[in-house]
Amino acid sequence: MSMRFIGFVCVLFLATTHLLGSPADKLLDGWYEVDRIVSVQTEDGPVSDGHRSVGYDTVEKVAGDFSIRYRHRSGLEAVRLVFHPYPHEAWDLADTADLQFWFHLESAVAFDEMNLRVEIRDRSGKVSGMPLSTASPASTHHWIRFDQSIGAFQGAAELDHGAVTEISITGDFPDDLVIRMDEVKFSFFDPGGDVIGITSKSAGQRIAESRSSRVQRAKATYTRLRADERAQFFSRVFARFWLAGDLDAANAELEHFLGEGRERGDEELGLSNTWHLLVTPWILRMYFTYGPGEGETHNRLSALSEQRLLELLWERTKGKN
Repeated sequence: MSMRFIGFVCVLFLATTHLLGSPADKLLDGWYEVDRIVSVQTEDGPVSDGHRSVGYDTVEKVAGDFSIRYRHRSGLEAVRLVFHPYPHEAWDLADTADLQFWFHLESAVAFDEMNLRVEIRDRSGKVSGMPLSTASPASTHHWIRFDQSIGAFQGAAELDHGAVTEISITGDFPDDLVIRMDEVKFSFFDPGGDVIGITSKSAGQRIAESRSSRVQRAKATYTRLRADERAQFFSRVFARFWLAGDLDAANAELEHFLGEGRERGDEELGLSNTWHLLVTPWILRMYFTYGPGEGETHNRLSALSEQRLLELLWERTKGKN
């Protein structure tokens, strides 16, 4: 391969990168998190099947992969379309931040008659707000840009901007209303100011959020598994040890399952079936995660739990060894 060809490839790569921008700056939407980012609520709390009214639109959009679409359901009153700080519990902001988004309305009712407002809530429930008509031009059936400092919202002085938990759109929603929202974000215009994406997020933000929320997401998953009586024993007991709320009870359950309750384990989970593809990896996962060693999750197994896990492991692998 000639040096001329290698040079040509390098120049082509650099030119393409310059035209398309850094991959870390590319805006990405996650279809898998729509129901965590957006909810429908009334004065009585979240609408139980509100997720059916919220979806995404890959055609009508401004940035990223899709826009968020809400179809209002007749009969619902005092509705709020709420955006949440997933995967975290709150946004840490300042009153100098700008709230920015694109919105698109479809309805036979005139924009001004809907009395739509943008509201921000903090962890204590305090609210600041601003009429959506602040955006210009105020009309329907085309994309409109909203860009306002959150410090200019009515009630902003009382809000804890370091613990913002919700952004919402509220008002007199007509029965035929369809709201689309895209590129919802907070922007900071200080030197080196950041952008916090709420819907469309850069790859860099997603990577950072994934790292910082790993423990929080694991805790939510294992809390749900521990409470689910229908969950498989392997998953449920692993969750109990991870949460470490009552290790004595968790060890007692595991000791019984591998000892006196072994017959049930053989029947339901195939503990004695040496070719069962899940059991041996589960034993290894339990032992190396919660067994002896250094680390936050180690040394959670009792001596008897550890012994019975190793005995079962030997029983399952002695023929292969």
